[in-house]
Amino acid sequence: MPNIETRPLIIEEFDEKLWLAIVDKVTVLPDGGFMFTFKDGTDIEA
Repeated sequence: MPNIETRPLIIEEFDEKLWLAIVDKVTVLPDGGFMFTFKDGTDIEA
């Protein structure tokens, strides 16, 4: 992921390349929330 270091710290619009580089999957939870699983194995519920 060498491109990530050169990107701005604040993202003002959706960046498909960045999304595909860091997100492995998104799971819709029974309560309607989302579980984001990143390629490093980190899970974040939103």
